[in-house]
Order: sequence, then structure tokens, then C-alpha cells
Amino acid sequence: MHGGIEVGNASNIELDTNTITPDESDGIRLYGINMSLSINNNIISEPTGATRYVCINNGSDNPDDVVITNNSCN
Repeated sequence: MHGGIEVGNASNIELDTNTITPDESDGIRLYGINMSLSINNNIISEPTGATRYVCINNGSDNPDDVVITNNSCN
């Protein structure tokens, strides 16, 4: 996937085994309230565009309800 992924106010989402190449954005950006959300086994290229961008930006209002495991940021 070219470009980042944004998920907000979602439930029952699984992002698993993707290759993500962000272009001037976070690789994966989470915001709002997310329930039953898991992000696992993804390969994310180092974001371009500005130093504020990161591979996974967990800005969820309930970050402890989001499971993030075994992702790489290259």
C-alpha cells in the first residue's frame, strides 16, 4: 500500500501482514475511540515528509484497548 492508513472511531478491525509505504503521513494513524482493534505483523517504511510523522501513531482516546504487536518500521 502506498500512503498511510487512518483508523478512527472504529471497532472490530484487524490490520495484519501489510506492507505500508507512507508518503508525507504516519504509516498508521489511530484516533478517536477504537474497540477490538489489532495491528500485527506489518512492515512499515519510515514515513517521509516531516519529522512529526511516525510509523504507528496511536492517538486513540483509549490506547490500552488497541493491541499492537510484531510490526517493523524500516
